[in-house]
Amino acid sequence: MSAMKQRLEPAETSWIDSSGAGAPWRRATVIVLRDYAVVVTGVVVFVALSVTEPAFFSLTNLKNIAYQNAPLAIMAVGTTIAIIMRGFDLSLGSVYAFSGVTAAWLANHTDPTLGLIGGVVTGVLVGVVNGLLVTRVKINSFLATLSTGIMVVALGNLITGGFQITVHATSFTTIGTGEFLGLQDATWLLLIFAVIVGVILSLSRFGRYSYAIGGNPTAARLSGVRLNLIQTAAFALSGFGAGAAGVIAASQIGQGSTAVGSSLTLEAIAAVVVGGTSIAGGSGAIWRSVCGVALLAMIANGIALTAINPVWGDIITGLIILVAVALQGLTKDG
Repeated sequence: MSAMKQRLEPAETSWIDSSGAGAPWRRATVIVLRDYAVVVTGVVVFVALSVTEPAFFSLTNLKNIAYQNAPLAIMAVGTTIAIIMRGFDLSLGSVYAFSGVTAAWLANHTDPTLGLIGGVVTGVLVGVVNGLLVTRVKINSFLATLSTGIMVVALGNLITGGFQITVHATSFTTIGTGEFLGLQDATWLLLIFAVIVGVILSLSRFGRYSYAIGGNPTAARLSGVRLNLIQTAAFALSGFGAGAAGVIAASQIGQGSTAVGSSLTLEAIAAVVVGGTSIAGGSGAIWRSVCGVALLAMIANGIALTAINPVWGDIITGLIILVAVALQGLTKDG
């Protein structure tokens, strides 16, 4: 039993056993940088923009940043565990669009509330299919999710005929435009979802198994972890996040369209990586994924407010991603 328990410890601490007197200290330093660089960088960016651009620090602007990026953050939170388990969901943007279309179509043909629920369920179903393709059919997660993403967008176009589906029922837009205690409902939903998934990852057996699978899937399987079930659940959660994000976005504007979400897949994965989740698996945290979204959102907002050429925003974002990946490489190799 003790041997099994040792195998299931999160891979984030595996470096402690490295040989060499200086290795633990070097790796500890790199891990601290990897895990908290997003926080330090975020604070620096926040202070710099607050000083140089007064409009940035206004409560209205900060609330708008959270509101506009809530769907993206929900997608990032949902797919974090899949990435921890060495899986990549390239269908995120497609599921986002398709779930919004499904929600809008159901809202017009049945009931707005049923439409909202149906859109989220659609995302979960696609996630389950992705999980089964990866675990049962043994298709690489890149190819499996890329294929399902292409198919769900095509299916969405069949439903819409290539046009937007507008929903006039006010109850459909409640989630997207409503407020509670001064914050938009979308922001509250993000906070609730992040807390729930964060607790699951940090305190539950599912979370421990997720780290174990990402760190060493063979050892996890030999220890009795049901890899197929856990990995499928992770992809289902990723689909839930993308579906919920798509429904919220559709509710914000009162319509569903397959012409949205094409860039959100890479944006969500980039935010997770910037937050310190290892693309090689075995380490990561939900709160850091949220911080990654916040950092990239502040940069984009600052570029817009200061009227700097948007190209610089892309360059800065690319550099931040490169640094995050480099730190992960040093953690593995150091």
